[in-house]
Amino acid sequence: MVDPVEQAIAATFSGADAATARDILRAYGAAPHERERERVQLAILSLSHGDLGELQRLVTSAKRDYRDVLYWQSLAGGDADPVADRIDAALLTPALTPRRLALLREAVPTLRRVAVLWNPSNAYHQPQIDALQGPAREGGLLLMPLAVRRPDELGDAFATMRREGVDGLVLLSSALHRLNLRRIAALALDNHVASIGELEQFAREGGLLSFGPRSADLGQRLVTHVRQALADPTLGGPDAAPPALELIVNLQTARLLGLTIPEPVLRQATEVIPYP
Repeated sequence: MVDPVEQAIAATFSGADAATARDILRAYGAAPHERERERVQLAILSLSHGDLGELQRLVTSAKRDYRDVLYWQSLAGGDADPVADRIDAALLTPALTPRRLALLREAVPTLRRVAVLWNPSNAYHQPQIDALQGPAREGGLLLMPLAVRRPDELGDAFATMRREGVDGLVLLSSALHRLNLRRIAALALDNHVASIGELEQFAREGGLLSFGPRSADLGQRLVTHVRQALADPTLGGPDAAPPALELIVNLQTARLLGLTIPEPVLRQATEVIPYP
């Protein structure tokens, strides 16, 4: 009988990495509180996206509380959670989505058709699309919102972009998209689409640009938000201070797309990921 975990390891890692992944996974399931060993290990493998460092971090999280990993797996698969969406909107910067479109246009002045990857299950996405309509018209851009509710719809979304001649992409933040950043960045590159997301990991995973709060500050912002939520159950209280923002430019991705990032954009960047 085929071991599902071994099968998943072979599908996710190869060669020496497969052996290392196997050793890392063995750390989960030994303690009495580390339940549902096979199910949790499969979730860890799926969420790792073939990254050994991420695999190790997920195993550490699972050993602390395996339910976190199972919850993340459900979100990555497209399960809706309005509370998670509300927290995302409070911690991140949905109001800056038009600025992200402007930055993408500055980086790629030849843009003509820009897709917006959004999730209709997220109540905070439609207002962002509405906010993009005016700037897109003023900039002579055709805006094309493409709905993705589950990860298995990503392939169809990018096939539509290819068919419609889309050359730019704005990724709206959501749990579904956050947990599939590597795949989205790879699909954008494979389909020759210049992309921008909010989280810095997007640029680090191969997206062209990211513009949003510093990931190092998100933990403290979460603490502040939880304190506000305890005082105000509507989660409507303002943060003590606006988030520090960073623009990351991935020059390796720019080269693969055949793009030269204009100097004014590079001067705005807080970090430039160089050519290898």
